[in-house]
Amino acid sequence: MVNTSLSLADHLAAVARKAALSATDKGVINVSLKTLLTRLRAEFDAYDVSRIELFGAFTRDTSLPHVLDKESDVDVMVVFKEMGQKPGYYVEKLKRVAGLHYPRTAIVQNGTTLYIELLHTRFDLVPALESLRGMQVPVKGGDAWQTTEPAADARALAQKDAQNAGLILPLVRLAKYWNARNGHPLDAYDLERRIVTHSFAMAPKNLKAYFFDFMRSLHVSPAAGIARAEAVRGMRKALDEIDRIAQAGDLFEAVARMEQMLPLPASPAGGNPFLRRSS
Repeated sequence: MVNTSLSLADHLAAVARKAALSATDKGVINVSLKTLLTRLRAEFDAYDVSRIELFGAFTRDTSLPHVLDKESDVDVMVVFKEMGQKPGYYVEKLKRVAGLHYPRTAIVQNGTTLYIELLHTRFDLVPALESLRGMQVPVKGGDAWQTTEPAADARALAQKDAQNAGLILPLVRLAKYWNARNGHPLDAYDLERRIVTHSFAMAPKNLKAYFFDFMRSLHVSPAAGIARAEAVRGMRKALDEIDRIAQAGDLFEAVARMEQMLPLPASPAGGNPFLRRSS
């Protein structure tokens, strides 16, 4: 039901707040994370692994609660000392260690992607190597290496947020929420990078203006898939219509349309942390 007291700006701000990980969410995740890190460090002695650390959206505070995005995860980088192997070799090591401590139903492998999937989140165990070219992690969907710079990503996002009155982190969460609700037509990391590199020079400094400006700039080539391209095209068309309705003065209908696109998330329910979600 539409809350007639809310404007478009109010609704988007409320959704952005709900789409952020709460202190409770982070507390629950950190308990499981502490256990995971303790187990990994106990199994991999100094001859196997140089260090284990976090990176990715969770460290940048742009992760969605798992209840809103089943692909939301906490990236755990495991830096191996042994060099010269393809990612799959190290993933098998991680899988064996995970199998010592977690139910088989909680461990999901897809190529070189290895997850420990819990009810409140999932942990992505990422093998990594240090080389002269920088930190190497697996190419998404492949058994080869690519260079990554997590610290640089975090700095760029923080700088962009500071330069834009703290509107960037809420915008990232809104964009990721839309993306999750529409079958992930865009890669979440790429979506975040697009926001960091997007110019908001022509947009007033408020979340509604930033959301409309950025989302209407998105395009996906049909070569990436007709369904993906259509999802993005349909979103732009819907935003144009919402804008037209709001400009005509029918704010009730404009908010109703926006609530169809981005409904206010409900509070998550508890449950067995090892119960995998159905897709």
